[in-house]
Amino acid sequence: SQDKFRIQGGKDVLTLLRKYNLEPLFIIGPSIYKNTGFPKWSEARKLKKDNTYPKLDLWAEFVERIVRETKGLCRYYEITNEPDQVLNANEYAELLKVAYIAAKKGNPDCKIVATGAKTSAWSSGFTRKVINSIGLKYFDIVSPAHYPHGWPPESGWGGAAVRGHADIQQMVTDMRMFIDEKAGKRKVPMWMSETGITPGQAERPYPRMLDAFYDPTSMDRYPTIRQAKHFVRAVVMSLAEGVDKR
Repeated sequence: SQDKFRIQGGKDVLTLLRKYNLEPLFIIGPSIYKNTGFPKWSEARKLKKDNTYPKLDLWAEFVERIVRETKGLCRYYEITNEPDQVLNANEYAELLKVAYIAAKKGNPDCKIVATGAKTSAWSSGFTRKVINSIGLKYFDIVSPAHYPHGWPPESGWGGAAVRGHADIQQMVTDMRMFIDEKAGKRKVPMWMSETGITPGQAERPYPRMLDAFYDPTSMDRYPTIRQAKHFVRAVVMSLAEGVDKR
């Protein structure tokens, strides 16, 4: 409840991570998973996947209290995971701005990570709309995610292109140029906090007919060794194109 606010088990996890010199990234806000992100007491209206949109003053209170409570244990806070799956660009821009101001009250030295959005969010214009709406003032770091859904990370054709998933080099280069143009002399760090594919998803060997992309039973499941190879390639290519941290 609002008057009995506590981070259940969170501080123990953060303390353990810091003990082993691991820098945590704390996600605040709704995600692609159901019933996550906002406390019930902040609810203003319903969103997708059984999430809710908060009253902005209560959202600010929620963020500030989390950051204040975890000061000394965590420095980096990502505002929602894959927001494009739950929010529209204007909703996210509004929440990001409020969260940034509140977080800095809780700990002026904290860093706010924006977007955490999937590849499709860049292709669809979601990330551009957010930045065009509020500029670069209300986050310290931008961090997209790249999921080629079984296609090689450098592949921007076939099913991946149809689904709006640009190849990793194109996405990083385009985003880096867009942000640098907006930032002028300021350097905005770019991370990539998520990438890869799970072994349970179907492999997309190229060339392949598009209908195979939508039929995971038509090919062998994605082998772990291929997953590892694609991951290494994704890391190398993204760092080469301007990502500062993986």
